[in-house]
Amino acid sequence: MEIVKRSANAMTRVGHEDGKVVICETADVTGNMDRVQRMRQANINSQTLGHVHASIPLVQLSAWCNQIGIGMDEAIADDAILDRFLAEHGKFKVQGGWV
Repeated sequence: MEIVKRSANAMTRVGHEDGKVVICETADVTGNMDRVQRMRQANINSQTLGHVHASIPLVQLSAWCNQIGIGMDEAIADDAILDRFLAEHGKFKVQGGWV
C-alpha cells in the first residue's frame, strides 16, 4: 500500500486488492484518551462551560460507521447513533449519561 497522507499521529494509505481500491486510515488516539482522562479528573462541566459528554476521535467514529454501513453525516446528525457508538466505546465518555 502506498502512503498518500501522513501527519504526526495519522496515516492514510491506498492500495489495490482484487481489482478494487482499498483506503486504509490509521491514527494514534493516545492524545485523545489523555485529554478525556484529564477532563474527567478536572470535572470540567459547569454552567459557564456547558456539559461535555464525550471526546470522540473522528477517525474512530468513521471506522465504526464503515463497519455498520452508515455515513458519518448520518451518525453526527442522530443522537441515538452517537449513543450507540458511546455504548460500545465508553472510553471516550467524559461523564456518564447519554449525549
